Amino acid sequence: MLPIDPVEFPPLKFSKETSSQKYRMSANKIGWLRATANKPGVKFDLTIKDALGRVKIQRLGCDSGRASEFGELLNLPGQLGEEIEVCIENVQDGEELQVFLN
Repeated sequence: MLPIDPVEFPPLKFSKETSSQKYRMSANKIGWLRATANKPGVKFDLTIKDALGRVKIQRLGCDSGRASEFGELLNLPGQLGEEIEVCIENVQDGEELQVFLN
């Protein structure tokens, strides 16, 4: 089995039409979440679910303030290679959002 290199994963791209994407974990935990928007002041709701559909993390009202970036330390434990589902909903004041997990 080949090791999973975290630089091989592109960011998850969300728009008003796209609300959910799968992500394969490249380590035994996700440390940081960083979201970059096309406009400053974007607000959104974030939900991360495991492979069985159970909600692991839910953040309502994530707000980047005056900046176009949002970041948070998650420390979400998981299994190497596990597929999780990242859901972005209620995007306000922005059209596109890129989410980086590491």
